[in-house]
Amino acid sequence: MYAAAKAALAAFTRSMAAEYAPRGIRVNALAPGAADTDTVRASTPEAQQGMAKASHQGRLAEADERVGPALLLAADAGSFLTGQVLHADGGLVVAR
Repeated sequence: MYAAAKAALAAFTRSMAAEYAPRGIRVNALAPGAADTDTVRASTPEAQQGMAKASHQGRLAEADERVGPALLLAADAGSFLTGQVLHADGGLVVAR
């Protein structure tokens, strides 16, 4: 169910981008990986280690590492991006 929902959100992002691009509205999605948050820290040490090792970078993201990708999508620097899913996950998607 989780994988199907993620695929649906990616398709929805592309569809909405196509719909709104003529109006000058960009639609993108941010797909972050696991980060060092209270929720993750509440997991077992084994689960935390598994999340960290799942990506190519072999670690959890710091919470502030999610800011840069979000700013890119919102800033003029990302003005030619639309319909994209930005995976800021330390290489988790390509690791699978």
